[in-house]
Amino acid sequence: MFRHYATFSLKTIIFYAIFFSCLYPFLSRYLRFSKLYQLDENKTVKNVFDINSERLTQAESYLNTINPDHTKQMYLKNGAKSDLRLAIGVVTVGRSPIRDDNPMYLTQVMSRLHQVLTESNAIGDIFLFICNVDEHPEKHTEATYLTNFFPNITRVYDAGNSLLDDAHLRRTRHSSERQDYAYCLESALHFNPKYVVLVEDDAYPHQDFYEILHTILQTKLETRIRRGGLVVEDPKDWAWLKLSIPYYMNDFHRDNFVRTQWITLTCVISGIITLTFYLYKETRSLQSTKIQRNHILSCYIVLIVSFLFFLPVVWTFGRPYYLKSRGISHYFYYLEPGTSCCTPAVLYPSDKVPGIIDFLRHADFKSIPMDWAMDEYRRELKLKQYLLTPNIFTHIGFYSSLNGLRKKKSFAYEYFND
Repeated sequence: MFRHYATFSLKTIIFYAIFFSCLYPFLSRYLRFSKLYQLDENKTVKNVFDINSERLTQAESYLNTINPDHTKQMYLKNGAKSDLRLAIGVVTVGRSPIRDDNPMYLTQVMSRLHQVLTESNAIGDIFLFICNVDEHPEKHTEATYLTNFFPNITRVYDAGNSLLDDAHLRRTRHSSERQDYAYCLESALHFNPKYVVLVEDDAYPHQDFYEILHTILQTKLETRIRRGGLVVEDPKDWAWLKLSIPYYMNDFHRDNFVRTQWITLTCVISGIITLTFYLYKETRSLQSTKIQRNHILSCYIVLIVSFLFFLPVVWTFGRPYYLKSRGISHYFYYLEPGTSCCTPAVLYPSDKVPGIIDFLRHADFKSIPMDWAMDEYRRELKLKQYLLTPNIFTHIGFYSSLNGLRKKKSFAYEYFND
């Protein structure tokens, strides 16, 4: 018996060595979110522009099929309602052209939002608007053109708001970011919605984002089923629901919650393999006591070996692929503890918005980014935050609206997610 298990162990070690040194690195060349993936940055940049151009063509074609005056008046009429469910504001500033092209992210986002809301038959409960916070709003020609289709709210700057000199550019840029965000939150609140959703102008909504969001609100936040009964949740215990964070930041290294998922997923895979092995042996073995004991011992060995094999495989394969598999059905989406990072698309209960506005306008941020500072504010008030998983928005901006610089290389993984 010892010789049998020694041979099995040797074969296992050889298989591990071949798989992890040769086969798996080769397979990972085609797995964009794998930790072993080697990015061809030049090819990726070209693909980014090609995909953006294709998506922009689709957006412009769709806008040509709708009546601008009718669409704008419909949203304005929604804004006058007393029982508005959602106010969705798209925060935008003018962007410098990329090469010789204007990326026109705002056109893509507004077109997609309107299309999805129309197809979801939800357009009567929503006020969709552009929040133009550019320092020179009249020069933001893309936003100006889109005001033919959608309501537009423009922030008016005075000399005290302007970026006056390069020496204070970085400080005032971050200061302007939080003031702009507060302005758009306040603008949305004027329409008395139940929820406010702020979307950055390069956060592209998924085709079924509204249906998923509606389901999550109804079944996870507004009401829940407990012990066979419907329970109304207290909306006062949570501050916001994040609808997207970068996938490369959502991997198994993020926090203990997702590390537990890593271990659990590995246990499930190794458990399935062990069960399959057990059933196979059961059909081929005699039911003597001696064989049965060897059978059980073999199952324990298979469980341990498969766990040790799939633990690094799951880690390097990447959590984003696990998350994408949950996107098969609306009912597989779930809420997990939020993260301090990122605000590309966030939903706020309207009763929390005034406090957030006051914080953004008066808090001393120093060098802390806006999203991190908001998380500190939430902790002080002992409020929960949630992250909807998987994402229902994708961050498509390839150049930063703050500094005009290209995103980090890891951003390219995000760009081709959907």
